[in-house]
Amino acid sequence: MKKYLIASCLRRQKKTAEAVAIYQDVILNSHDNVLEESARWQLSNMRWQQQMDQQLKRLRELQQKPDVDANEATDAPPRAEGT
Repeated sequence: MKKYLIASCLRRQKKTAEAVAIYQDVILNSHDNVLEESARWQLSNMRWQQQMDQQLKRLRELQQKPDVDANEATDAPPRAEGT
């Protein structure tokens, strides 16, 4: 239980690599099924959070890019004035 709580504290402090290592140790060496499942859930949740953070980062980067001219995006020849 002590290791699980330490990993939880590290996770909250954004010390992800350290928390992951301890959660994995809890999974491998715990004789408490509930504690083992809790550690598995925390690892799964951390992976999900990391994936969501990466997706949000990509979306924010796309939002900050200047709009691309429609002609450039489609490689269409520019339209003549008045048509």
